[in-house]
Amino acid sequence: MYVKGLDGSKLTTEGDAVMLGCNNRAWITDYAKDEEMYWSYWHDYLGGSVTFDVDLSGVACNKASGLYLVQGDDENCSWGEKGTDVTP
Repeated sequence: MYVKGLDGSKLTTEGDAVMLGCNNRAWITDYAKDEEMYWSYWHDYLGGSVTFDVDLSGVACNKASGLYLVQGDDENCSWGEKGTDVTP
């Protein structure tokens, strides 16, 4: 697995942990390829479940954090930066 964040933004991994810097996002891909969303990891969650831990202890009280499980595509939902008027 490979994790892709915004170019020039802080993103580190250690074991199964992913640490994001401010104003960043992470996409999990099957391989270290970032030309198109085809390589983004997906799993059929219909009738299943996903569990994870989120540690927000390092997020300052004047910051916002969010976690989204989305279906990526190259046209509407990709790893490129979005304008401030675009809702995730």
